[in-house]
Amino acid sequence: GVLSGRAGAINDEVRQCWRFAQLIRRLLEAGLAGRVVVVCPVAASGAMVSGASKAVAMEAGELRIQRVFVPNFWLRDSRGNAAAVVSLADSFPDETDLWAEDEGLQRRIYTPRIEPMLAPSSKLQCVPKAGLDGEPAVYVLTGATGGLGSAVVAWLLRDQGLAPEQLVLLR
Repeated sequence: GVLSGRAGAINDEVRQCWRFAQLIRRLLEAGLAGRVVVVCPVAASGAMVSGASKAVAMEAGELRIQRVFVPNFWLRDSRGNAAAVVSLADSFPDETDLWAEDEGLQRRIYTPRIEPMLAPSSKLQCVPKAGLDGEPAVYVLTGATGGLGSAVVAWLLRDQGLAPEQLVLLR
């Protein structure tokens, strides 16, 4: 990994991240949708792929990313352990991140949240339609042309009831 001190570790990280990006591109180009389980070591190595998978989750809604973090020694036989990872991911379908403590993935499993959260209500008015002077409010959004920005714009128009002329979009 990057912090292991091993020569070429950063190049390995970049290569893994590039392969992951190419895989996602091919899945999207083929029009596929569904769950992608990403196995990451519980270490600094693999951090680039883990970070890239979080970006995919925000940008490509048709793919549901689930990250399973496993001990480094578990990765020695990752192909042989693939069924165990999928079984673990299936056991926690609503979690995006799972942290396994042991080699057999049998003991403690950690998740960032123990209880499911309620979905946010789109009926609550979060964004004022008018300013303090009573005139229609105008919102300036930077970087609003990408996937996440487009989702925010759609939410403002659809769920918050803003008129298109109330939004100024900048790249």
